[in-house]
Amino acid sequence: MDREYLPLQLLHSLNGPVSNTDFQGLLFLFIKKYSETEPEYEFVPHRFGPFSYASFRDKWILMKKGLLEKSGHHWRLTKRGRIQAERSPIRLHALNLFVKRYGRLRGRRLMIEHYCEYPWDATRMQRLERCRLNTQQLQPVIRARAPRIAGGLLTFNFGGGKLEAFLNQLLQHSVTLVVDLRKMSDDKPSRSERKTFINACRDMDIRYERLADLEYDDFKAGTWPNRTAWLEAYER
Repeated sequence: MDREYLPLQLLHSLNGPVSNTDFQGLLFLFIKKYSETEPEYEFVPHRFGPFSYASFRDKWILMKKGLLEKSGHHWRLTKRGRIQAERSPIRLHALNLFVKRYGRLRGRRLMIEHYCEYPWDATRMQRLERCRLNTQQLQPVIRARAPRIAGGLLTFNFGGGKLEAFLNQLLQHSVTLVVDLRKMSDDKPSRSERKTFINACRDMDIRYERLADLEYDDFKAGTWPNRTAWLEAYER
């Protein structure tokens, strides 16, 4: 069974519509506590809680297949979605255990549950005050926040890895500007990948630039101080 069907199965096990934020929180908890090997999804600390870009994309794929629908700020199964979930159950035992223990958690209670145990994922949350955590509960979140760095230059290799893992690296090193050195084609998949990456950086309050764009005007005009060397470096 494809990974994209896990959100479908989780929503079916919860037996009712679930809000965007609560669903991400419940999926996060399930992955953290019941993934047997490599986790199906990775998450980043978002303004509204732990967020997985891959799971969000998979939910839209399920919508296009007519298995899932969005009503306001809630996700719910369609009739076809319920039939599919009942016909092809995955991780059924783990989901049953999860729902029995955590299935009724929503809102503040859900946030407290995973932020006390996984404080990194609360470090960027704007609504943390709504949890009304006491000083002792807040300390792990404060300690988990990445230290502010006065300045510096770091290099990272994305290498086709998971977007969330790369974003967590950037956040943990307090990166505020990404300069993309990759040479990308202009076909539709490459444009889509670039747009997703730019939007994700913006979500994390990280500025994104392409090396090809930073000095393009000077380069085109021939005023770049070492045009030949720049072109050779970029081609590499």
